[in-house]
Amino acid sequence: MQEIVNQVKEGMQDALIAYAELKAAEKSLKAALEELEPLALEEAAKYGKTFELYGHKFEQRNGAIRYTFSHLPQWQAADNAKKLIEQQSKQALKAMETGNTIIDADGCIVEPPKVLYSKDSLIVKS
Repeated sequence: MQEIVNQVKEGMQDALIAYAELKAAEKSLKAALEELEPLALEEAAKYGKTFELYGHKFEQRNGAIRYTFSHLPQWQAADNAKKLIEQQSKQALKAMETGNTIIDADGCIVEPPKVLYSKDSLIVKS
């Protein structure tokens, strides 16, 4: 893999072609790992929580606990209130861009959200 990167950096290979080929390889690798994981976990169960085999160290970890609160009426009410605040704040940002201000029912200025951007990405569709 590093050889491909080096070839691109040295101008010996097109960056877009290399990127597309590596993305395809990544997709294939992820699919293979997902298919093998249950079999590997089953095999690892024979050895205990941590072990070393064939020069590799293995450690089995339990899955993380996840909680969901969406079935609770008080959570639903709070979530709806949060969504209303978010909607008003987005409207305040749009209003601010045109030099206006939004005032809520209590007479308070609605603050706009802080805007963050994620990094740019390149999608490859084959």
